[in-house]
Amino acid sequence: VATLKLPINVILVSDHGMKELAVEPETYIFLDEIINRKDTSVKVGNGGTQAHIYVKNQHKRDSLYNLLKLTKKNFRVYRPEEFPPEWNYAVPRTGDLMITANPGYYFHDGSSEAFFKTAKRGSKFGVHGYDPQQVKDMRGIFYAQGPNIKPGLLLPAFQNIHVYPLVAKILNLSLPKIDGDPKVLEKLYRRK
Repeated sequence: VATLKLPINVILVSDHGMKELAVEPETYIFLDEIINRKDTSVKVGNGGTQAHIYVKNQHKRDSLYNLLKLTKKNFRVYRPEEFPPEWNYAVPRTGDLMITANPGYYFHDGSSEAFFKTAKRGSKFGVHGYDPQQVKDMRGIFYAQGPNIKPGLLLPAFQNIHVYPLVAKILNLSLPKIDGDPKVLEKLYRRK
């Protein structure tokens, strides 16, 4: 952009970072070993770093919650009313329970015995989904350059919800009601 002298602003972002984990027994939490997967009244949606658990009735939810609280190892269990507010996760499609792997751990379907028959121990893989407030590797990237961007600024970490107000300002668009705060990136803006 700078060498061509074009009046173009380029903003590059990612939605999340990644954390490297190793294929080792201590990395995994095998869902079949903590939840009775043969019980058809319990459904699990596994996302690796978190899993949503759907149950057919309140009694079963409470029983499973208490069981997971007692037997938990390297994970936390939440009812929707316990989700931290900063997650903005209180939506109808979430599970009746949610379990989150502690940083460095990963949920896997099946049993450890079956998995490690074919797994390549010591190999590496990348994951996302841990809380970025706890795990800095989860934070995304932000690079910006152009005629409306002050050069050479290094900003403290911020959420991507604050990028839209900057883009709207550059494009001279009115800002609707949004979660982003225009003040977060205002010092980055430069008039042409």
